[in-house]
Amino acid sequence: MSERVDFILTAADGTRLNCYEWPCEGARAVAVIFHGMADHAARYGRFAGALNGASIAVFSMDMRGHGATAEGSVKGWFAEKRGWQTVLEDLRQLCLKARERCPGLPLILFGHSLGSVFARAALFTYGEMFRVAVLCGVTVDIPGRRLLAPVMAGTVSVMRGGKT
Repeated sequence: MSERVDFILTAADGTRLNCYEWPCEGARAVAVIFHGMADHAARYGRFAGALNGASIAVFSMDMRGHGATAEGSVKGWFAEKRGWQTVLEDLRQLCLKARERCPGLPLILFGHSLGSVFARAALFTYGEMFRVAVLCGVTVDIPGRRLLAPVMAGTVSVMRGGKT
């Protein structure tokens, strides 16, 4: 496995996003991993090593409100406005960085849990970027949960002062 390379990607709104690269000599593809809720990207080192062993370079980032990107902010909170769209744009920027550093290689999108929700949105929004997508720990629509979710989110919002 190659050494992890840490770098900062500065988002359009100035937020500093902590990113990680596991480069691979002679890579034949590049994977972008998007982690789940209450998770962080650096945790995927072993998985990245396995991908490196299959000649796949790997990129990942700590989402807003997660991992090292959350330092100095409310954990789990994306942004003041348009949080989901902002994180989706962060994912797009990371994909562009991966393509810049590994030009000409096919791009694989791997999303786990909450990351799989963003991966699905990315596929609908700019799916032409990706050769392959892997969705892991995908959420399913359970009607009872769907009805309860707004109540839970509202309760958390009141308790946290509007930040969910």
